[in-house]
Amino acid sequence: MEAEFTPDERLYRGVLDNSIFWKANRTLSTTIFKNHPKDAGISVDRQQGRSEPEAMKFALNHLTGSIIYILVSHCVECGTLVKHCPREDNGFFNQYHSEIHRSTDVTKLSPSQSNYLTSKAEIVHYSCTLYN
Repeated sequence: MEAEFTPDERLYRGVLDNSIFWKANRTLSTTIFKNHPKDAGISVDRQQGRSEPEAMKFALNHLTGSIIYILVSHCVECGTLVKHCPREDNGFFNQYHSEIHRSTDVTKLSPSQSNYLTSKAEIVHYSCTLYN
């Protein structure tokens, strides 16, 4: 699989049913793009040439909660770095796993980067039951 990303490539992320990730008006909190400085980057699954239904099927089968996406171009616009990082989790190899980093040597996104990416995020599968 190629490590190169295209500007219109979708990056999917699961969002848990937790009040730190959702506002009462059912919009996303910037917390979805925040990580601890010592953590890896923000985990996402790249689309990598798959159709949207194919990528969503894969995401729904292994991501937890609601599913959102942003575009690689959004990451470029706010100065983040997207890295292809395939990995194995609990015996499952995810060839699409990628991470969003602040820069080449810092993983934690800046507040403005988190805010920007949250403003661009599209909810494609809503399963949050917090405010029903």
